[in-house]
Amino acid sequence: MFSDKNISGKNIDTIEIVDSFSISFLLEKNGNNNIKFCFPFSLDIGKLNKIEEFDRSELKEYLKLDLNYDFKDLFNKLSEYVSKSNKIRVWSSIYDTEEYLLLLFICHHFKDKNISVIFSNEIRDANRINCLDKDEIKEIYNKEHILSDLEKEKYNKEWIKIINSNKELRFMNNGVVQSVDINYFDNVILERLNKLGKVEKRKLIMDLISNPIVDKCQYADFILEYLIDNLIKKGLINSTIEDNIEIKEIFNVK
Repeated sequence: MFSDKNISGKNIDTIEIVDSFSISFLLEKNGNNNIKFCFPFSLDIGKLNKIEEFDRSELKEYLKLDLNYDFKDLFNKLSEYVSKSNKIRVWSSIYDTEEYLLLLFICHHFKDKNISVIFSNEIRDANRINCLDKDEIKEIYNKEHILSDLEKEKYNKEWIKIINSNKELRFMNNGVVQSVDINYFDNVILERLNKLGKVEKRKLIMDLISNPIVDKCQYADFILEYLIDNLIKKGLINSTIEDNIEIKEIFNVK
């Protein structure tokens, strides 16, 4: 999961920090040849007690994939490039938990460096950077914020508070990270399913993506599937197979 594939570009004056390969590709397609570091941490789910050891092995529980979740080498490579660069620029959002937490992570580890941030929501209130088109990417460079020492320290303190909370699920609410237990949205998902009625699992997931539980906060499909599967294990959703399609329907709501 974390390898040299997470690094692209050539110019080292500015280091671009993104949370997905799609954003790296989007920037490259728009002529950005700076060194780009992609950190697909999925920071919105899983306890973060190992994050200071640069370990995200908790993700095995949710992704169900046998990948390498140790990103120490990638972080060390980033530190090496940062020592030669003039600026770190983070591509972020006040709506997307993963993008916002990546900003906090960078400010925690490099608060003595020159850091700037570009927020996707400053162009038509977009949820994420990869929601922007080519022209919008060109325009949003003008929205870049150079962080003051006070701002970097504020973000650093936010990061420490989130780590210390040791919760398993996170979401953005009015620009603030909320850390909650994994069952926090159980009733909301059950209510949504009750309105939809008998429905394919995939359609339920897509409904939760297209109509987010929290306004503008979209979880990845694997997270929503995990939350649904937990409800099945609790006996609150009945899983049946019809015509080789997994069906989800309300079993019992208390």
